[in-house]
Amino acid sequence: MRIAVDAMGGDHAPREIDVSGADIQVLHASEVVEMCDVPAIALRKKRDSSIRVGLRLVADGKASSFVSAGNSGAVMAGGFLILKKIHGVDRPAIAATIPTPHGPVVLVDAGANVESKPAHLLQFGYMGEAYSRTILGIPRPRVGVVSIGEEE
Repeated sequence: MRIAVDAMGGDHAPREIDVSGADIQVLHASEVVEMCDVPAIALRKKRDSSIRVGLRLVADGKASSFVSAGNSGAVMAGGFLILKKIHGVDRPAIAATIPTPHGPVVLVDAGANVESKPAHLLQFGYMGEAYSRTILGIPRPRVGVVSIGEEE
């Protein structure tokens, strides 16, 4: 398995990237998307950024996944633009697997979307259910909705 790692992503990059014991190949990217950059603008203007280079490796089949501790908005936007979306999914979402005493819980849309529509919440539920079933091996996952929004 080949994993593309954004070595420039994160507050202390590239100093904090630990690749000890890993068989690595370094590909140069001449630009960096900073944490303060506006994601869409940075992706459009910084065509040789480490985020675009890593996502392009996945899109071209040269890597199976991409990991970044950098600008999450830029990673999400880049994934949407470069990797495209699954049919029936309108908006990407960040998922986090949280260990609990009763087994793992998948939190979908962990902070990426502030104004989700009801259809997006339904799609996030489907994605979380599919991930829990196929990756975590939970035969019949329960799906719940938590919202930070308010009723109108």
